[in-house]
Amino acid sequence: VDAQGHRGEIRHYHRSVDNTHQERRNAMDFLDMVDEIFEDPDEGPILQLTHPDLRSDAFPEYVDGHYQSSVRTAFRVLEERIREEGGFPQDSTGMGMAQEAFSTDDGPLTFADVEAEKRGWMYLFAGGFGALRNPPSHRDEDSIDQRRAMQILHYVDLLLAVLEDEAAGRDGL
Repeated sequence: VDAQGHRGEIRHYHRSVDNTHQERRNAMDFLDMVDEIFEDPDEGPILQLTHPDLRSDAFPEYVDGHYQSSVRTAFRVLEERIREEGGFPQDSTGMGMAQEAFSTDDGPLTFADVEAEKRGWMYLFAGGFGALRNPPSHRDEDSIDQRRAMQILHYVDLLLAVLEDEAAGRDGL
């Protein structure tokens, strides 16, 4: 920042700041947050989510250091999307709903042709709820650190992308 309060070039984000002190302060705070999130991969983690609901709901919790909460929120987004795409009632949740949705027999969201792949997708979706969502949802301790939260959020982001790509393909037929 120079004497006039102008910020130099930032690798990952460019923004011009003008006029009022409050706008400048808000922009500086935002740029500082971006600097923290988009660190050099050799120096720290980079969180890049593509799904808009994860960016709007889970990302702010992650940025605030609420890693367990960001993981719970990400799986809530995934759960809602599975429920919506599979036509499940509100009381269907988590691992059981994912197993039913991606069941190799007659699951409404089964989208692979090969039996082993169908089972694999079911395990990826259901296993995420069982192994990654349930522990932070049912424990009081802060069991997820920044790096693990980032990994889980990327995992959920991938599952959402696959689900929505497959749903769009089904709807387009």
